Amino acid sequence: TTGTTTSSSSTAEITVCTNNACVKRGAKEMLANLQQEASSCGGVSVKGARCMDACGAGCIVKVNGAAGLQTFIHVGPDEAGAVLALAVGQ
Repeated sequence: TTGTTTSSSSTAEITVCTNNACVKRGAKEMLANLQQEASSCGGVSVKGARCMDACGAGCIVKVNGAAGLQTFIHVGPDEAGAVLALAVGQ
């Protein structure tokens, strides 16, 4: 299973692909980094998900936040802060 950090009043949801191709490109680290940063932010739900059908472009992150639903490709674990900022509209 994949980990989830959820706030009861989530204003944004971030989903990280955790299928094999994305895991090889840092998805587990990205998920952990996002969960850690979101826990101090509040209002953001972070979860892992099965394949998002873009294996060649992994790691894939979907953000449903301030700007609506957005999909990001080739995201590295060190970009967790930027993804979280986009989710909450900063």
